[in-house]
Amino acid sequence: MNKKNPKLTYKKVFQFPQDTHDFIEGLMKGKTLHCCCGNSLLGDVRIDIEKQPDQDIKEGFIQGDIFEVLEGKNYSQYDTVICDPLWHLPYQKRPGLAFLLRDQVKLGGRLILNALWIPTIKTMELREIYVGKNSMAWRNVSLIMVYEKTEEGNSETILKEKEVAKKEKRVK
Repeated sequence: MNKKNPKLTYKKVFQFPQDTHDFIEGLMKGKTLHCCCGNSLLGDVRIDIEKQPDQDIKEGFIQGDIFEVLEGKNYSQYDTVICDPLWHLPYQKRPGLAFLLRDQVKLGGRLILNALWIPTIKTMELREIYVGKNSMAWRNVSLIMVYEKTEEGNSETILKEKEVAKKEKRVK
């Protein structure tokens, strides 16, 4: 309780409000990876740069930068990948994040992205967009996007396909 203002209360940070938690949980299917999970225990594998105390309750937490933890491994391993907002992600790194997350999703799986921007992701189709409701007009509006992986492919195979196409174009 705040001594100066007894009506002011506090809640834990780095976690979804319960309504959002329940909503996201309803979108999950199968083996789930949760990136930038904060205090959330959603997901079989959870990654965050900082370990919150609640992460000790459930196995599956990995502390680290998602770019370092996921780069070049675990392609197409998860049915669902959830990513909460990376608050200080530079604009130029947004496509890299989207592709890194896409590479973790199995064919037919889904990516649930909570962000302030809507990426176009090769091999995935945007199926649904949800807008967070809140009563503070000055806050950032949360968008929750649900993508489905409709084609095989990851960053390595797509780059190889582009190189082959360039070589074929030069030969003609």
